[in-house]
Amino acid sequence: MTSDHESMDISDQLSGSEDLVATGSSDIDPEVLESKSRAKKKQRRVKKKATKEQKQISKIAKSTPLPHPATGLSTSVTQFAKLMMGLESSNSPLPDPPSNNEILDWTNHVEKRESLVLSKLNPKDAKHTQLEGQTSSKKAATTSNSGHGPQTAKNKATSDFLRNERLKEIRNEGLRLVNYTAAPEIPPNSRRQLISFQTKNACDKEFQLKGFSRITFEWSARSLAASQWNTATASILINHWTNWYKKQSNNCKDLEEDIVGILERWLGSMRKIYIKQTTPNSSRAQPINSDVLDQSTATGKRGDRAKLSAEDSRKHRKERKKIAEHRYEAAKALFPTNKRFATLFKDLRLVSDYEDNVDQTIRRIRITPRWRSDILTKVAHQLDEAAIQLQPNPRSRSNVANLLRRSDTKVESDDAEDPMEAPEKFPNDCYNPDYLERLTPIERRHIKKKDDIQLQSFLISLYKQTIPGYMNTDEQEPDNTAAPAGGSNIPGVL
Repeated sequence: MTSDHESMDISDQLSGSEDLVATGSSDIDPEVLESKSRAKKKQRRVKKKATKEQKQISKIAKSTPLPHPATGLSTSVTQFAKLMMGLESSNSPLPDPPSNNEILDWTNHVEKRESLVLSKLNPKDAKHTQLEGQTSSKKAATTSNSGHGPQTAKNKATSDFLRNERLKEIRNEGLRLVNYTAAPEIPPNSRRQLISFQTKNACDKEFQLKGFSRITFEWSARSLAASQWNTATASILINHWTNWYKKQSNNCKDLEEDIVGILERWLGSMRKIYIKQTTPNSSRAQPINSDVLDQSTATGKRGDRAKLSAEDSRKHRKERKKIAEHRYEAAKALFPTNKRFATLFKDLRLVSDYEDNVDQTIRRIRITPRWRSDILTKVAHQLDEAAIQLQPNPRSRSNVANLLRRSDTKVESDDAEDPMEAPEKFPNDCYNPDYLERLTPIERRHIKKKDDIQLQSFLISLYKQTIPGYMNTDEQEPDNTAAPAGGSNIPGVL
């Protein structure tokens, strides 16, 4: 009868089947597996906590106290740097970082200027000086006998004099400076500090003399020490700020603070802003191509996972792992005496992959593994609903729902270049029959499938516990769930 069937405990229904599989299999006992899993989780938590604490201790030990970012001193340093780069407001886009050619030209600036000076020397004078140097040693041995010693010294003195005169001419003429692009001038009424036009010109002039093509930073550098360009840029800015600040303030004790640390802290916040500024054109957005997405949707095929960046692959795996953990915890909470069932959902391979959408406001597209049976898919999705309902407060329920939310579902194509791997030693009713039929006998042998675990009965129990009023006594049981609990030929839902 229906009422008796509803009141039947799913754990009692499956205990016999579970015992048979456990005793007839050489696999590790689920309880032992669960115990080892808990121990490993605890070890990871302890190790992670210890590592985090050690990093905090090391950071505190090496750090020096900095003025608060909102203090007048910190604001003065950062606003000076912003003005020199032409950043009028907090919404102004950061200038592009230096290109490889700019960095190379700056690095070789002194060597290039030395080569230019040598090239400007009179070639004839240089050749004459070289010949004099080569012959002087030969004549030195005979000077005592020939009596030409004073004449040789006179010729060398004349050559040195001419060379020095030419060097003075080159110095007076000056060398051409590098092409320099100054940042746009900020109108006086938009400046937060009274920094004169002359101060900015002096700063720009020094950057040009030092071989810089403009004032900017390598925004992606983790620290000043990680970039020679950033270190030199910060040094020039701080020197000019110091000279300006001395004229504006009588409190010279401010200069005893860690000004370099203030600027480096500001660069850390600018690094985050730069990442956001460049995200639409970053590599993370490249794999999400609208043309590829449209083709995938039109053909009903799964996207090419091999073209995902390493960062995207790590992100997908991390989120799939979270989903697996939520499903496992839900299964363990609802079926505490059926550890074999709960253990299935710890396997990351059971979780569907997904495709990101170009529009971040649109939900992701679920990609169902082709090896997974319809009934297992239905059970997994109902466990998702249970995982949401098991959360203790609205906020956590919302977070889990956002993690699990999808807009549409596609089945993995048969010719996927990087097919999702099917787990081994799962119950037979977890595998799609069509998938198993397409395997060779040797490939099926690798699967090592076990006896059915009666997923249909678990699904009915999940419906009862997660859907209000499901299968009331005055409702008729659907045909596709009418199979007996112990039957081996269970039709899939849908």
